Amino acid sequence: MAKKRSKKDKIRAKAHHRVNLTKLDSNEKSSEVILKVKSQTQKTANENKSYLEDIFAYDPKLIFNDLRKTILVVFFILLILLTISLLYT
Repeated sequence: MAKKRSKKDKIRAKAHHRVNLTKLDSNEKSSEVILKVKSQTQKTANENKSYLEDIFAYDPKLIFNDLRKTILVVFFILLILLTISLLYT
C-alpha cells in the first residue's frame, strides 16, 4: 500500500516543483509552463478582486433589510428555545 503523504511532504514537493520550473528556463516548453503558472496566479488575484466588487455592488438598503430579517428570525428561534427550556426545567 502507498504511504499517505504528510503536510510536510506536500510542501516539500511543491518547493521542489518550483525549483525545477525555474531551472528549466532555457527550454521553450518550460517558459510556456512558467507563463501558464503566472497567468493562473493572476487569474486567482483577479477573481478575488471581482468577488469583492460583486459583494459591495449591492444596494446597502437591501443588505440592511436582509440583516434585519436575519436578526429577527434568530431572536424568534432563541425565544422559542428559551420557552421550551423553561417549560421542561
